[in-house]
Order: sequence, then C-alpha cells, then structure tokens
Amino acid sequence: MGAITLGLILAITLERTAISGKSLFQILLLLPFLIPPYIHTLAWSWLFAGEGFLVSILGAPTEIAQTLYTLLYSRLGVICILTIYCTPLATIIIASGLRLSSGSGEEAALMARPPMSVLFRHTLPSISPHLAGSSLITMVISMLNFSVADILRVHVLPIEIFIQLSVFYDQFGAFTMSIPLFGITATLIVLFQRVMGDKQFICTRQQQNRSALTYSLGKPFLIICTSLFITSATISLLPPLMYLIGSLSQAQEILSTIFDSYGEILYTFALSGGSSVVAVCIGLPVAYFLSRRRTWSATINFIFLLPLAIPGALLALGMLRVNDLPVLHHLSSTSIPCVLALCLHFLPFAVKLLEAELHKIDVKLEEIARLFDGSVTHRLRYILLPLLLPGLTISFFFVFILSLGDLSIPLLLVPPGRETVPVKIYNLMHYGANDMVAVLCLFILFTIGSISIITLLWYKRCQMRLSN
Repeated sequence: MGAITLGLILAITLERTAISGKSLFQILLLLPFLIPPYIHTLAWSWLFAGEGFLVSILGAPTEIAQTLYTLLYSRLGVICILTIYCTPLATIIIASGLRLSSGSGEEAALMARPPMSVLFRHTLPSISPHLAGSSLITMVISMLNFSVADILRVHVLPIEIFIQLSVFYDQFGAFTMSIPLFGITATLIVLFQRVMGDKQFICTRQQQNRSALTYSLGKPFLIICTSLFITSATISLLPPLMYLIGSLSQAQEILSTIFDSYGEILYTFALSGGSSVVAVCIGLPVAYFLSRRRTWSATINFIFLLPLAIPGALLALGMLRVNDLPVLHHLSSTSIPCVLALCLHFLPFAVKLLEAELHKIDVKLEEIARLFDGSVTHRLRYILLPLLLPGLTISFFFVFILSLGDLSIPLLLVPPGRETVPVKIYNLMHYGANDMVAVLCLFILFTIGSISIITLLWYKRCQMRLSN
C-alpha cells in the first residue's frame, strides 16, 4: 500500500500538474528500481549501524541509532525497503494509465468543478484498472523477494524454499513449499490480467493522442508534492550514495578487490548480456503478436506474464530437473541454464517494453511496405527495426540491469567454480568481510549509473534521428 500511495501521488504530480523538472524527477524516481534491493538493505543497515553514517558523521546519539537499527531488522524494515524498491514500478504503471486516458471527461468537468473534485470524481475512477494492476504487480514482486528478508533476518517463505535447496538439497521439499507461494502469486497475475484486460500498463509519452492535460491543484498541493518528490528521491538514493562515499575512503582496498574479482565481473557481464539478448530476441515476435493480433492475445499475454509469479528458487529447481534428463545432462556444467532462467525471469519486462514501442508504429507503414515488397524480412529490416531501435535499447537495458543485480537464480544455478558479483557479495557478507562487500556494491552502483547514462544518451540520439 505504501508503494501504491506514493506512486499515485508522484504519477499525478508528473502527469497532471505543471511541476518543473519533470524529466529529472522521472530519472531519479526510476533509479531505486534499478538498484538491487539487497544494496538498499545493506546501505540502510550501514546507515543505522553503531559506527555507521548516522553516528560517526552526523553525530546522532547511539541510542537513537540503535533503536532505528532494531526497527530495521524487523518486518517493518522489510516493508519500508520493499516500498522504496517498488514505488518506481507503481509510478510507471499509474502514470501510463493517466497518459492513456482521453482526458475529455476531465476537461469538461473542469468547467464546472474545482480541480481537486475532478481529481477524485473523474481522474481516479478512470485509472482504477491501473491502480489495481500496480498494487497486484508490486505485491507479487514483494512476495517473491528473498534477499531483503534474508539480510534483515526475517523468516519468509522464499527463504525457507532457498534453504531446502541450498542447505538440505531437498528438491521435493523445496517444490512442496513453493506450491502455495506460486499459487498465490499466479492468482494475483490472473487477477491482474482480468483487471487490466487489453489495456497497456507501460505507455510512453509519445503514445499520447492528445496534448498533456494539466490543471492547477493549488500551491499547497504543488509544494507538498514537490517536497514529497525530493524526500522520496533522498530516502531512495541517499543511503546507497552514502554507502558509496563511505567505500571511497579505501582506495587501495577498492583496486585490490576489483582486481581480485575481475573474473566474477566478466562472468556477470556475460550472463547479463546473454540473458538480455535472448530475452529481446524472444520478446520481439511476442510483442509484435500482442500489438497486431486480437485472437489468442489474452492467452499469450498471460503466458508471458506468468514468469513474474514464479519464485526464483522454483525457476532454478525447474532448470535443475531439466538438466537431469539424459539428453541435457551435459548442460549442467555450463552457464546455459542460468542464462535461460534469467531470460525467462525478466522476459515480461522485455515483452511489455517492446509492445509499448510497437503501439507507437503506425500499421499503415507496414501495409504500404507490403504493397511494394511482401516479404517479412524486408518489412522487418527497413520498417520495424529502425523504428524499434529505441525500444530494443530500453528492453535490453532493463533486462541487463535486472539480471546484473539478480541474486536468487545465480546463487543456485551457476556451475561449480563460477561466481557472479551478487553471489560473491552474498557469500562475503556472511563471512563478515564488510569492506569487500562495500567495494563490490560500489562497483554495481557505478556500473548501473554508467550504463544508465549511456543508454539514456543513446535513446535520445535514436529518437532525434527518427524525428528528423
């Protein structure tokens, strides 16, 4: 509920008010979702630790820091961190609903009613499917996350499933414990499908068939929302940044740790890149089918949304069982199962991002191309791929970043002798090597920031080329 409430206020502020600096706020609000949740958790833990930032830098009393530290290592701490992590996703879905709404009813209502009344009587009912859909999706993601609860020592079902696999090697026990969790999350995906229907839940500004509707909700509301933006960005980004700054004081340790971990770094990039390429290659034809066909689209859409409901441990268990087949047994010593599992886990994001881009392309362009050359390869090469280049870039970026920071699947599927950076962070954290953990978290944050900037610049360049 916290993510939905914050997401609703932030989305309305971005889409229905004339607040300045919208582009900057959109970028800042997206970053918390790109940062892995376990880094959020480690950063907040360091912030409230006995010799952490709150005490050593700000000079806060030790008793206050200890109280906050105790609250962090509880269910309340898990809820707060998952709220920070899921708020950007809720904001994107609700903002998409506001962009897709016609706005004609709101414009007519503004002639007779004050803006705040229009907001509650017309705007919110028109985006009720997106409100319900965002709550269901964030609930699924929160239920399946195990890294936050694991670090904060709160017992949840995903942790017990992971223990059955990694500690007791009990595949049947892990599968049995996964059934109720998967049943709940799959039911939530079914409800999401029923609520959303054929509506898009990811929509870009270029898809709006009208100019953006804005109305004044009063200076107090604008001041409150601006303060909420700044507070939300600060709460989401300040602890990881402070964690980063605290690591910079150990320059020699940084160079030594990164040099010792270059094998894990290259392997992590290879896994993330491979899963991103496969996800984009599979997602493109699926997204094209969903955007151009009506028959069986609901069924296909549900099938490719279902991986969101599968726990990472259950997905890894399925890959392990497939590898036990005599025909595929030789794949167990390779990274192919891990790449495929990561691809399947984040495939829904690639499909929906590509589908949003395909909705921007006028079908008449394909019909005209079909008159001159009926081949599919001709339309794909000269029409779709050039126009889809920004969407392909964003889809690859999202799957790459999410795969880069994923912990649950590589922890169970990487072959012997291999290790990804998140897995190394997880192992070092349990050994008490806090300095090396901080350095590797710094590397992930630096990588996410660098790739985000490069992708943003490339996306802007692609859009400029298409507009010209």
